[in-house]
Amino acid sequence: RGIWIFAAAGNMGPDMGTIMTPAAERYVGAVGSASYEPFTVSNFSSRGPTIEGLVKPDALMFGENIIMASSSSDTATVAKSGTSFATPFISGIGLLTREGQYRQAILREPIPELAWEQGWAMTQQELLDNIARYICVKPQGAPAGKDIEHGWGLPFGPMIAQALQPVPATTGLISIIVPFMMLGFVSIIAKEMAR
Repeated sequence: RGIWIFAAAGNMGPDMGTIMTPAAERYVGAVGSASYEPFTVSNFSSRGPTIEGLVKPDALMFGENIIMASSSSDTATVAKSGTSFATPFISGIGLLTREGQYRQAILREPIPELAWEQGWAMTQQELLDNIARYICVKPQGAPAGKDIEHGWGLPFGPMIAQALQPVPATTGLISIIVPFMMLGFVSIIAKEMAR
């Protein structure tokens, strides 16, 4: 139905095979935790593979010492750690990526309003299987590709922006005609200015 689902990988690391349901499902985005400095997988973050042998997690996000509101007072804050605190960030990034792709398509060529509903947009399956590899980074020394500690890695803004760049126009009759039309407009303007 086009609903994207992300779930915390769990906090039973560093043992292998500790990612459980719902994060263990093939097309649920399993989110692991990473520390900021140094950029490494959090020791507590669950690792794959799943019982079915799937390589999980799918991605990492910072999940250590996240500052948030505390219930002790209206102004108090507290630092918490866990994959549950990393997951909302990845959910937001995933949905913004999807919306960015949709908006780029509208800028390139108007599409019918119902196209979104009819499965035009990127699916979560496409994101997890194909696109994530191009928009994530890993710590130096981490294995290439998707692995059971890092997944694809941590989504990186500049790489997401690059992945959403408009596709260049195809060469065809229109791409040949447009430059000549522009030259024609320039010559008309030059003649008008000369008067």
